[in-house]
Amino acid sequence: MNDNFHLKGLNGLRAIAAITVVIGHIELIKSENGLDNVFLEIQNWGSLGVNLFFVLSGFLITTLLLREKKTTQNIHLKHFYIRRILRIWPLYFIILVLSAAIFNYTPSWLTLLLCSTIFPNIAHALSIEWAVSPHIWSIGVEEQFYLFWPTVLKQKISLIIGICLAFIFFYPFLPHVLQYLLIRVGSTPNTLVLVEKVFNVLNFNAMATGALFSILYFQKNTLILKVISFSKNINFLFVLLPFVFWFGNINFGFIQISVYSFLFAWMIVLIVSGTLTVLFEGRVLRFLGKISYGIYMYHWIILLLTMEYLQPYFESSPFIANYLLYVFVISVTILIAYLSYEFIEKRILKFKSRFS
Repeated sequence: MNDNFHLKGLNGLRAIAAITVVIGHIELIKSENGLDNVFLEIQNWGSLGVNLFFVLSGFLITTLLLREKKTTQNIHLKHFYIRRILRIWPLYFIILVLSAAIFNYTPSWLTLLLCSTIFPNIAHALSIEWAVSPHIWSIGVEEQFYLFWPTVLKQKISLIIGICLAFIFFYPFLPHVLQYLLIRVGSTPNTLVLVEKVFNVLNFNAMATGALFSILYFQKNTLILKVISFSKNINFLFVLLPFVFWFGNINFGFIQISVYSFLFAWMIVLIVSGTLTVLFEGRVLRFLGKISYGIYMYHWIILLLTMEYLQPYFESSPFIANYLLYVFVISVTILIAYLSYEFIEKRILKFKSRFS
């Protein structure tokens, strides 16, 4: 059993998530450089694109491991971790080395330690992230989730579902409980802020939501199947609704991740079960989804280099500068991601078959 298993529609969702992250970061960099931007209006785009990646990852990894468990009566942990390492680490470390070399960046020893292991998200929370590619924080979330999740999936389904529900319903409130307790013992405001920052870069509840819906769907949960078969029109609505909220910048406060994770997870179930799947299976979306990891990883470097060159033109020709910024960043990112996939990642991924 290996993770070449394909679920229709997921590559299309990956493509949408990746491109929205790029757009969000373009506007963020413009904002940080004091240029006219719409970052405040679309700041949900990038963060929710990452949120969708987490839900997709939780859904797909759980599906793959449950299929392995059903087929072999076991989950081979060593093989799982080797497959994940082969998928994540080569490009991850290429980005670390490449960004440091291009921008002559020398990280602190603690930044280097955290980002060269599995804790770039903790470095981000401590404001000592890899400054020339800070978006790598999200990779740490997935790596940390993978540390314990395969072992959880070895347990009985009832226990697995209970753990998912604990993450979904109690985890979002945990930082607030901790902050309350810290206030009671006289902790400083900086400590309270740090707690919030750390929990903001964990997002295990998003991955657990994807995992829960994977379990319910692929275990053929009666309620899930009945809801899916109840009304095609309602299914269409729930596929489209997350995008309406997402691109309409609807914010749900401190339960933002929880609400969107639920909407994304239910949308994924509907899409893989056939609702509007065709919308996410177009050739362009499938292509972009296939190289979405590269799009996500390379885009920050390309964006910084492009801004360095174009920034002087924003004052004299803002329309042209914006046009060139978007066209160049998106097109070059896609090109580099494609070349990386074809000539680096694909060759490394061939070794995964040895650990299936």
